[in-house]
Amino acid sequence: MAKIIDTGRANTVVVEAQRTVAAVREVSRPVKVSSPGPAGPRGQDGAPGANGAGYTHEQFVASTTWTIAHNLGFRPAVELYDEGGQEFSADIGHLNENTVIVTTVTPVAGFARLN
Repeated sequence: MAKIIDTGRANTVVVEAQRTVAAVREVSRPVKVSSPGPAGPRGQDGAPGANGAGYTHEQFVASTTWTIAHNLGFRPAVELYDEGGQEFSADIGHLNENTVIVTTVTPVAGFARLN
């Protein structure tokens, strides 16, 4: 809500505004689909993604933050697997079209598939 304050000077007005700013962060989370649509076309090499584009990141050292520079030129879907091959969930942020940040509560080593 804004409040106008008269300063007593000619042609001078002060507007005092109160606002709430919320932090916004893009996060990808798994979505359950009740009835999936038809599959899209495959890339040139038969792999999913634009023109067969995809990337696998290996995280050898357990960490709570994985920075993945994939250079795919788009924001890919991300699948995460621990060292034992078990899929796990984490906060996934797309820094830009070429970099993904994965954040976990506890340190994890494993790999990520980006498509």
